[in-house]
Amino acid sequence: MEISTQLSTLSFLRYRAEQIKTNIEEAEYYLSRTETGQQLITYRGQLAQLKTEIDALEQEIKAQAVADYERTGQKPTTPHIKIIMRKRLAYDKIAALNWAKIHLPEALTIDVKFFEEHAKAVANTTPIPGVTLLSEPTAQISAGVFEAIYE
Repeated sequence: MEISTQLSTLSFLRYRAEQIKTNIEEAEYYLSRTETGQQLITYRGQLAQLKTEIDALEQEIKAQAVADYERTGQKPTTPHIKIIMRKRLAYDKIAALNWAKIHLPEALTIDVKFFEEHAKAVANTTPIPGVTLLSEPTAQISAGVFEAIYE
């Protein structure tokens, strides 16, 4: 498919998406002015408040269950609450890095995002050996492409 045809299709799809978005906004506006719409707004607010309260209470219950277990060593007998023993490592990062360099070098990876941000920032002042800052063409499609075709 030619790029001009693709742009026309993209333009039409964006245009339709904007129309539907507008239709939704209008429907919500008119619905909000009805008794049913007001009930819907009230229910959404109540649901959001309940979700917040549920999340907070769940965290409180979990924290209390863990605290009780740590204090007594006994798992809860209350139905629906379990203490699960998860394995988690605690280690000195420098010691682990030194060990991995010798015994497990494939475990050492670069934080690509952090490295690339740093490399771009210093490319013109103190470039990193082996790193080249390239300029590559990329295409960007205007957000207003449908306006040009449908206006």
